[in-house]
Amino acid sequence: MSDSRPNDVSQCQSTPLRTKLKETRIAKLTEAGHVESDAEYEPKFFPADVIEVVLSRDAVKSVLGCLCDRCGEHANYLPPSYERRTIYLDYVMSDALKLFALLVFMEHPALIGAFVRQRKGDHILDENLKRIDLKNTYLTEIESNSRLTAVEIRNLLDSFLELCYQFSPPVFKGSWFEEWDPKTALPFINTTYIGEGGYGKVYSFQIYPGYKRFVYGDSVSAHPLLHYIVVLKVNRIKTKFAMKEVGLAAGPIGCLNAEAQNLSKIRDELEDEKHIIKVLKIFRRGQKIHFIFPLAEGNLADLMSKPWRHLPTSDKAICWNSIWDQAVGMLKALARFHSPPEQARWRGYHSDIKRTYYLLE
Repeated sequence: MSDSRPNDVSQCQSTPLRTKLKETRIAKLTEAGHVESDAEYEPKFFPADVIEVVLSRDAVKSVLGCLCDRCGEHANYLPPSYERRTIYLDYVMSDALKLFALLVFMEHPALIGAFVRQRKGDHILDENLKRIDLKNTYLTEIESNSRLTAVEIRNLLDSFLELCYQFSPPVFKGSWFEEWDPKTALPFINTTYIGEGGYGKVYSFQIYPGYKRFVYGDSVSAHPLLHYIVVLKVNRIKTKFAMKEVGLAAGPIGCLNAEAQNLSKIRDELEDEKHIIKVLKIFRRGQKIHFIFPLAEGNLADLMSKPWRHLPTSDKAICWNSIWDQAVGMLKALARFHSPPEQARWRGYHSDIKRTYYLLE
């Protein structure tokens, strides 16, 4: 009986899917409005909707059942009981699609059995795995069952660990502060440097659709309806955000922690004051702390540099002018900040008031 395996590795069912993952990723980023980002923040992630489009149930079934030489060789890395890979189809589709996409991209889809047999799926991509953990926990037989050299095994494991962040970008939800690995691929597009302030740089950016689910504060709001409206506006209406990036070497960690705590207090205790911009998220990524805010389109310095744009166009009182609303709003915000609620355990003060610090829509 003739062998039904194709002899050409290029006939592997995963090869066209790897190409399609790359092409669909570019198309989806463009569709989301991405044009260009600063080099440090150029998108590296594979969005979930890209993976779902490319790895349909039929496509996954085809790869799991692939009989090419390469898949046969990779299957030999595992015990014989892992051979019937098609039995993993339902679990891959429901719990391990991102993990499978990663293995397809690595051109090692047959290794999915090592994970699925232990009921491990997409969640392991967020476990901050180390090389030794990956080998000893999931690929324990790779040294004894394969012809790979120690260097080749190390390169395979390192490739997995390097790429796993690209297939599991974080969703902006949950607690207001989180710590992420420095390799974490942020789901940002159009990230652009806009200036530099005390201790850090400031960028404008957008969040790829599906990864923006901000939770406004950690505690139960005293104004539940207002809380809902704010969250709705930020997640569904606001499209651009500002990020302050602070290197830990730029200032004492105690100062940065104090700033984070103060910002969270202002957000939680003055959430009904619409003229105070609140922090949406704070996260540490390696040796940098990032503060995320809604992006304002201008500031008081911009407004004062072109006052003629705001001159009254009629004989109406000044209170009918748009600049009146901005001025009153800023004064109200300052008053609330300097005289917080009686139950507050803090009082606001300024050490450097500048025109550029007053942001305007």
